[in-house]
Amino acid sequence: MAEDLIRATLRTLERPAAPPPGLADALFARLWAEVEAAPAPAPSPAEPELPPVRPPHPQERPRGPRIRHLPRLMLVAASVTVIVAILASVLVLVPRPKSALALVQDARQRFRSIPSLEAVLERVVSTKQLEPELHRKAPSWVQTTQIDFRDDHHARITVVKDVHDPFSGDQTGAFTVYNPQFSGLYDPVARTFTVGPASEAPGGARNTALLWLSPEFSGGPKLTEQAIKTGCTVMQDTIVAGRPVHHISCTISPIPQEGLYPGARAQVYLDAETGAVLKMAFPNGGGFEVKSIRYRPSFAPGTFDVAAPAGATVVWGGQGPPPPRFRVKGVSPEVTAVVRVGNRPTDVVAGEGAVWATTGSGWVTGIDPDTLHTTHVLAPTQTVVSPEGFDCARCKLVRRLKNGLQVWRVAQPGNIAAGGGSAWMTLSRNALQRIDPVTGQLVDALHRIHLPVEHHRCEGVPPGVSSCYQLTGPMVFADGSLWMLSWQGGGWFLGGNACCNSAVLRIDPQTEAIVEVIPIAGTAYGIVADEGAIWVSGTTQPASRADYGHAVLWRIDEGANRVGAAVSCEDPKTETGCFALAAGEGSIWFTNRDDRPGHGIVGRVDPATDRVVARIHACRGPNGIAVGGGFVWVACTTSNRVAKIDPSRTRWWS
Repeated sequence: MAEDLIRATLRTLERPAAPPPGLADALFARLWAEVEAAPAPAPSPAEPELPPVRPPHPQERPRGPRIRHLPRLMLVAASVTVIVAILASVLVLVPRPKSALALVQDARQRFRSIPSLEAVLERVVSTKQLEPELHRKAPSWVQTTQIDFRDDHHARITVVKDVHDPFSGDQTGAFTVYNPQFSGLYDPVARTFTVGPASEAPGGARNTALLWLSPEFSGGPKLTEQAIKTGCTVMQDTIVAGRPVHHISCTISPIPQEGLYPGARAQVYLDAETGAVLKMAFPNGGGFEVKSIRYRPSFAPGTFDVAAPAGATVVWGGQGPPPPRFRVKGVSPEVTAVVRVGNRPTDVVAGEGAVWATTGSGWVTGIDPDTLHTTHVLAPTQTVVSPEGFDCARCKLVRRLKNGLQVWRVAQPGNIAAGGGSAWMTLSRNALQRIDPVTGQLVDALHRIHLPVEHHRCEGVPPGVSSCYQLTGPMVFADGSLWMLSWQGGGWFLGGNACCNSAVLRIDPQTEAIVEVIPIAGTAYGIVADEGAIWVSGTTQPASRADYGHAVLWRIDEGANRVGAAVSCEDPKTETGCFALAAGEGSIWFTNRDDRPGHGIVGRVDPATDRVVARIHACRGPNGIAVGGGFVWVACTTSNRVAKIDPSRTRWWS
């Protein structure tokens, strides 16, 4: 056994390795065996008889006996010295095991020069944080994706299989493709192919394709260097997808609603050669694993071509007009440019030298109508108690109350108006915020809107909610006043009598006080001012249970403060009405909010004849609308863009 251990140790000296336990004992055992087996020294020849030795002098030191095994002991001592020297040199050459932080830093350095690759990745998302019924039906959502990555400008990500997708439906066949000129995104559910310049693609080819593989953990736990240093442990190396990997275990932030409790740890596996993350596992069953990966492959011709699949509707999502090969079917040539403003823009208005749009990203975007340069104004944060949650980028659940209510921190703009030297933004809890259009900064504190109406508890709302009524809505600045739509589900109660579903509030911009309330006999959606009149879009009161009302535009005289004529805006082809409104270029403009391909309409009304004179196919999901700088601007909620329409190219109907 000692011989085998010594031979094995000597073989490992060719590479740095720590000496195994028991090596020293084995070496000493072998040396002692050699000493015992060594033959005794031959006796010296007989010496001549010497004269008797005189007795030693009392001052002389007596000599001790001769040491019989002195040569053997010297051999042992020399051997021990050599062995200690060898062991010391081995221990010096063997590096200490790397820390988790050192492994991650080394992986990040290697990943920066990662070669082209072809990989199949399986991602599992736990549905514990979703509806209980959905979780019982599908404990997890599994998606298999193929990644083709050639370099920073060529990539293709294809969904090979999608099982139990609770968000977007079955996305099997969806893909994102990049090349140096364009990027394209195909949605198999909507059958749309959105194209834009590569320079405007969010994330870019490298960041999108290698999101989950990045040791920056962009697709997993947010592990800072300090978190890695204090919360990660190096585990035993192993094999993933046929490749050697370094395994580290890291403590992550607890998310109880997703099954991640305090002390939960994520398991991360880093490719020893390239630094790519080949596997990540969470205790709730979520994570991902690379099933196969091949570096420096040869790609088939056309892999990185940006081309729409057969039967897909092409949507141009870039700035400015689309190139000829991407002329969008179903979009009129009046659309000359689109501007990226944030997620899900909803309301848009022109005034005070800019075009303003509210977004689901938690800010208001100001657009220079000439240069298309954008600036963002963050909405202020409020604390809101609500029976329901908020779905917005800058909204955070603080706590849940025992009575079923939820406390949220919300920073989300509602509607926008411009005039009187300011831009105006509505917020949750019936608040109004002023914006300086020159500096792009918030002015003064929030102002609460208080209405001269009785607050009645709405059916189905738990006690504790002060009001379920939506008191702030779309607004417009005209005749020195701010005109705002307001509505509530149970109808307005003026003097104890229900009269209507909506009303128009006239607000003094100096005092921010309500000076007039104008009832609307129906449900109002949009509002705009034009040449002494206020126009309101909406639906009339149903005459019976079988009647859903009619889509109309109401005209309100600014001087009389009362509702006048109503103009029909129903479209029999798309079976839609009118919602957001704008005025300019001698017309009233409206959108129908239809997100079906080919059904998104911008309508044009002649206020002199009270007739719809044109309908324009603008984009999917046209929502807010404004007129400014000689153009019509439309917030396209589905495509996260603002469309620019040239009204001079609109064909008027006879």
